[in-house]
Amino acid sequence: MRKPAQLLTCLLATFAACGASAETWPQRPVRVLVGFAPGGTTDIIARKLAVPLAQALGKPVVVENRAGASGMIASGELARAEPDGYTIGMIISSNVSVPAIGRKLNFDPIASFQAVALVGQVPMVFAVSPAVPVANLAEFVQLAKKRPGQLFFSSPGIGLAHHFAGELFKLQAGVDIVHVPYSGAAPALADVVAGQVATSFVAVPTVAGSLESGAVKALGLTGSRRTPRLPQLPTIAESGYPDYEITEWYGLAAPAGTPSAVVGRLNAEINRILDTPEWKQWLRENAVLTPDGRTPADFQKFIENEAAKFRRIAHDAHISEAN
Repeated sequence: MRKPAQLLTCLLATFAACGASAETWPQRPVRVLVGFAPGGTTDIIARKLAVPLAQALGKPVVVENRAGASGMIASGELARAEPDGYTIGMIISSNVSVPAIGRKLNFDPIASFQAVALVGQVPMVFAVSPAVPVANLAEFVQLAKKRPGQLFFSSPGIGLAHHFAGELFKLQAGVDIVHVPYSGAAPALADVVAGQVATSFVAVPTVAGSLESGAVKALGLTGSRRTPRLPQLPTIAESGYPDYEITEWYGLAAPAGTPSAVVGRLNAEINRILDTPEWKQWLRENAVLTPDGRTPADFQKFIENEAAKFRRIAHDAHISEAN
């Protein structure tokens, strides 16, 4: 049995080793897990960040796609990874919206992760088919109330932010429009263009081209503030529903227990990258709104608030994986 002095020496050595590992990190490549296929918004943001982040860290930053289950496959792998700073991941709004509909997971969507940095939020457009005889949000609400259960809204899938955007609007406007889930944003938007469904809630970068060509009409924006990409389009909150706000959001997280010094270094480098002229221009062009609070604690609080909001909407709208 070790003597107290020996135990103290071992503890001090352990703490010193931990501090040294945090200070000298990284000594090998860093993996960034992405829960969606190459070419999607999450993948594009991760790969765009990886290049300047690798330059800042002095080691390669390698993006690895683990697509499937609305991002939950990658999130599960991230939750089980060693908390040493060498595996981080892009997490998005689905990380807390999908669990809100009751999907069983092998990790905790909040406690399993250490928030690192919120990259930004992307509002969605309340887009309608040109075949729908309305010119603004108030006219759509009037039409929907005259035709309960006869108008449909599409989304890229059950439990995603787009689905919740429609359900929150139904609750606040008091209308009965029917959700139709698709296998992605492109087919969901295509059927709005074709007039097969009345409306969809579509991220600004995805729908911008269709708006410019007149293939769809825009009635409102789901974020809390307007976007420079569509400066004339009012938010739904401005149009009579002041408590309305839903966005897709993107950020970096690490496994719970990752050293605070590593998390702090990552946060500082990412915020420095986001403040460069190149990134500011790219964010404006892609309608990505940057957060006010930018510390890991700010992002952690944001995630907790988003999880509570999605749970509340799921409860009030009776959303489950079955609908």
